[in-house]
Amino acid sequence: MADTQTLMQSRLFAMGIAVSDLEVSTAFYRDVLGLDEVNRISLPNMEEVVLQYPGADHKVVLMKFTDGKDRNVTRLPVKLVFQFANVMETAKAIRDAGHQVVKEPERVPEIHNAIIGFARDPDGYLIELLQSYTPAE
Repeated sequence: MADTQTLMQSRLFAMGIAVSDLEVSTAFYRDVLGLDEVNRISLPNMEEVVLQYPGADHKVVLMKFTDGKDRNVTRLPVKLVFQFANVMETAKAIRDAGHQVVKEPERVPEIHNAIIGFARDPDGYLIELLQSYTPAE
């Protein structure tokens, strides 16, 4: 195990997911969820698009394999959690873009009354829509 000083310098840099259509998925994360495309990378076996919110540290990397190997990109047990100022508007934008909202956003008392909903991206990855809520005192 790494020492405490090394662990304090560590952080999650990005989350990468394999996608079936790089342009369709890029459009979803950019145009519907509001991430900015910050880089495109061509590797011998894949193309990648790197996205992130302005000023954020974490990134989402969309990976399209180009090596011809058959990969399962739709039945993976992955959940990406995004926080939004207005989850209801985000759910509407997802629906309006033709994607599935699988659970309408609602308050969850067990999680400090956060508003949480779920949607699917173009490949079926589960997207948790989170809006923190602190009741007025």
